[in-house]
Amino acid sequence: TAGSLLGLFLGLFGGHVLSSYLAHLAGLVVPPISLALTTVLLAFAGGLGIALLGAVLPLLISTRTPAAQLLRDHLVQHVTPPRWLTKPTRWLAHRSPLLGMSVRDPFRRPLRTGLATAVSAVALAALFASHLVDHSLRVTVNELYNRYQADAWLLTNPPVPPIYARRLQAAPTVQHAEPWSMTQGALASIRTDVWGLPRSTAVYQPRLIAGSWLTASQPPAVVLTSNLAARIGARVNDVLALDLGARRVPVRVVGIVDDESTYLGATALGKVFIDRDELALLLGRDGRTALYAIRFWSAPSAVAATALDALERRERAVRPMTLLMAEDRAATERVLAVLTVLARTVVLVVGAAALFGVANALLLDVTERRREFGVLRTIGTVRGSLFAMLFTQAFVIVASGTLLAGALGLSMGWIILHFVSAQLFFIPPHLDRWLLVLAAGTAILSAAFAAIVPAVVATRLRPVEVLRYE
Repeated sequence: TAGSLLGLFLGLFGGHVLSSYLAHLAGLVVPPISLALTTVLLAFAGGLGIALLGAVLPLLISTRTPAAQLLRDHLVQHVTPPRWLTKPTRWLAHRSPLLGMSVRDPFRRPLRTGLATAVSAVALAALFASHLVDHSLRVTVNELYNRYQADAWLLTNPPVPPIYARRLQAAPTVQHAEPWSMTQGALASIRTDVWGLPRSTAVYQPRLIAGSWLTASQPPAVVLTSNLAARIGARVNDVLALDLGARRVPVRVVGIVDDESTYLGATALGKVFIDRDELALLLGRDGRTALYAIRFWSAPSAVAATALDALERRERAVRPMTLLMAEDRAATERVLAVLTVLARTVVLVVGAAALFGVANALLLDVTERRREFGVLRTIGTVRGSLFAMLFTQAFVIVASGTLLAGALGLSMGWIILHFVSAQLFFIPPHLDRWLLVLAAGTAILSAAFAAIVPAVVATRLRPVEVLRYE
């Protein structure tokens, strides 16, 4: 009950702080704190459920132990470390008896150590999984943005002849402008977006998987994205029927690119890239287009925004709508930041629970080994050595959990990326080179924090009272 009340208070306060921060990122206003009855019931139900589930294993073990054995044995059994650990650490015990004892001590209580290791493994696995997902998302998004080298996009109303790009390029701030067009189409009954762009585009940077970029050919050459090609089983040099409205025209696949970028509300799968002039002929249009990609001489966000505003005022006769890629990228970064904060908050809560679990295991160990610590204090062991002992014990537990968390965390991250890819676009896993540093640093800091309270308890034991009691 006390834990439920404390958790309810911390949850409300922490949730409000987190909501305020996320609202600041999204530019929203947070309503005042409100407490619903369902929240209170959920808090108490969660606390009661955790208490009951946590008592199941100790209850099963205690009920299976005969009463005669409990009455005959001592309350605390002095268990020796397993042989498989004693022999490999013998050299360590010769060099530093305290360090050797610290490495062996956690395994004197294998069940307790196993539970603490499992809890730390789950917490570290959550950290590794969230880091893998966050890093993979950011790398993939950066790659997609870098594939389109436009600083801004301009949409005219109504469409204008493609030579309008020369007028845009005549502006002193514009380095390059090129006409693009987009329409809906279908390949093998699969709806897709058909993009028309110049063959010698300076904006799009294709990442070819197979074949080549657009060339002059008959039937007209097209380049497919990898997800669309995989869905319809298309390969380079295949001739396919492309549906454009009521028209069905043959096209030749000359290349396949890695590009699964999409937009909100998209219902089509993948893209078909084709020369813009050939697309106009296939559609039976006069070549007018409304979409223009623009690159400025100076690309920093503030400079590009000023240049785009000036260009929009200059071209107000065509009633342009504009999109600054720096602003679009910043909006995407804010979304990723929100997801990162949410994921790291969950990891922080799980990590705090694991930290308390390891500290609790060490406290129980200190309580059961009061006589040993009293003897160590009597023969002159200083407080720093006691802290080093407990830190080593905690580090052994957390390091064991880290080894388990590596495979578990990477598997969890891969599964999360699989589900995210199904909803958005394919996100390949990218391992961060700092992941090992993160694992080592987390293990060391966790062990240090977990050892603080047990070390304080151990150093405050009075040897005379402990030995007299024993």
